[in-house]
Amino acid sequence: MSRSLKNIWFLILLLFLGSLLGLLIGQALGSTFPILNYSKAMGFSPVTFNLIVIKLTFGFILNINIASILGFLVGLLIYSRL
Repeated sequence: MSRSLKNIWFLILLLFLGSLLGLLIGQALGSTFPILNYSKAMGFSPVTFNLIVIKLTFGFILNINIASILGFLVGLLIYSRL
């Protein structure tokens, strides 16, 4: 695997972990700082395809709050410092 591809996967990992950590911190501190729990859902609702033999359901909803955005930015900052 090329070095640039490894760096992209490492960036994606850091961004995901930063967002997850921000989400957890936002949930923990949400009662003290309610602004951290302000969230917006984005995506598309589930769609079902009935193909007689198999039924497929596709959907994607991303729930983003302020704390997860801050965690995302921290992950990006850590990546840029490495």
